[in-house]
Amino acid sequence: MTDLAPPYCVYCPGDITVETTSYNVRVSWDRAKFRDNSGCNPNIQVDSQPGSMFSLGETYVHYVATDRSGNVNRNCVFKVHVKGNTAIASILQQLLKKKSIELLKNIDNTTLFISLTVHVTSYES
Repeated sequence: MTDLAPPYCVYCPGDITVETTSYNVRVSWDRAKFRDNSGCNPNIQVDSQPGSMFSLGETYVHYVATDRSGNVNRNCVFKVHVKGNTAIASILQQLLKKKSIELLKNIDNTTLFISLTVHVTSYES
C-alpha cells in the first residue's frame, strides 16, 4: 500500500510581535508539531530556530514536515515582527541598510546638520 498522505500539523505558532530598542532581538516560541498516519515521526525542518536573533522588520518562519514516503506538508508559516520602540532603533536600521544617514535637528533655533557613516569591521550573529 502506497502512502500518499502528507504529515499533518498538530500545532503551528501564531504571528509574534516584539518591541526592542536595539537592532536585533532574540525571539522564542514553542516548536511546531506534526504527526503522520504511518505512526512514525516526520522529519521537520525550519528556517529559523526558536531563540534565533531577528532584526527590525518582518520575517516569515517556515516549517516543513516530510514523512518516510516523501509526502510534504508546508502549511506551518508564521510572521515574526520586530518593532523598534524608539527613534534610535529606526536610525540604526537606516544606518545598517544604507551605511550612512543625514539628519537635520533644530535645537534652540539653530539647525544642526548631522552626517553619520558606518564602517562594519566585524559582525556577530
